[in-house]
Amino acid sequence: MTGLREGSVQIEHGQRPAATVHADQPKCSPGPRESWYEQGVESCVSTVASIPFSVLDRSRTRQGQDGPTALRDTVRFARRIEALGYHRFWVSEHHSVPGVAGSAPTVLAAAVAAATSTIRV
Repeated sequence: MTGLREGSVQIEHGQRPAATVHADQPKCSPGPRESWYEQGVESCVSTVASIPFSVLDRSRTRQGQDGPTALRDTVRFARRIEALGYHRFWVSEHHSVPGVAGSAPTVLAAAVAAATSTIRV
């Protein structure tokens, strides 16, 4: 392995280099011969928990359901998403679309913000 720097690894043609894992960073994917169970998924929880996930809700109506019920469901859904630790809740704007109750996103966003305390709307 001449011409390589110290700590370098020679890669054969067609092979992919392995990802670098630092000592202070958990290994968040199992190797070729180990399962998630054997590795311990708990080592990746802090990495996943730090990713700011968001949800977009279109305020869809179900069969036989009216618009106000769909909007109440959206607010209820936002509360649940907040309790699960999501970072942001988005609402959409659709005019005259069958099956979608959200045509005034600012009003719906205000209702969601009034019903929640930590999630960004």
